[in-house]
Amino acid sequence: MLIYLFLVFNLYLVEENPRETLIFIDKTESVKYTGAILVQAKSEMEELIVQRFYKGYDGLKVYFIHGYTSASKASQSFKVSPPNCDEKLPSLKKQVCVSNYQKQLNFFRRNVLDSLVKTLQLEASTQTKNSTDIFGAIETACNQRKMMLKANANGKINPDLHVYIFSDMIQTSNFINLKNIGQLTLANVVLRADKDLKLVRANYLNLDRTYLQGIIVHVKTPDVGISTPANMKNLKHYWETILNKLGVKEVNWG
Repeated sequence: MLIYLFLVFNLYLVEENPRETLIFIDKTESVKYTGAILVQAKSEMEELIVQRFYKGYDGLKVYFIHGYTSASKASQSFKVSPPNCDEKLPSLKKQVCVSNYQKQLNFFRRNVLDSLVKTLQLEASTQTKNSTDIFGAIETACNQRKMMLKANANGKINPDLHVYIFSDMIQTSNFINLKNIGQLTLANVVLRADKDLKLVRANYLNLDRTYLQGIIVHVKTPDVGISTPANMKNLKHYWETILNKLGVKEVNWG
């Protein structure tokens, strides 16, 4: 019902540029989408669709976070079809056309939500789920933003690229491991972020401030999936520090 009411309302708003949204879902051993964690993620997915996926040409792509995130392709891709109601139709027929479009679009968006929830529960392959490459998600988003700008090189205003990350945000790779970040003081978290920033820039060569400054990141961590309050506090501080220094426009946590 929430999706339907929002959809009807927004069909009468001023026309906007299509929204582009990327969703990254953690498929590593540290995150299991079951029980309360699944319920929370489903609610967040529904809110995402309500806010970001409701007008013609709005696009949504889904990627998995694992050991090779930056090298992976989108696992799913969805796009909202625009209404096809002839402006020359008589008023009554046009109302019927718009009403049918609303019903079809609402049905489509509900199916997209169901697909996303099923994707949350999919098991990752054993080859990729033992390490977590979250920075690879940021690099993938940066590449997508670059393509957006090239596609609209005619001077058309480009809306920000919104990136949703469903993860516990514990990066574990050959050169950055955040498993013990909860043991650090906040001052040391900043020092750690500054140190890791150099490693990130050296290993993720496609990260470019020109494109990152048009990206808004939404972090969706499972409330019961983080082991301690210290871990959550330090992880939030770490990621906000390092992403802001990389040039990301905005980081929203939770």
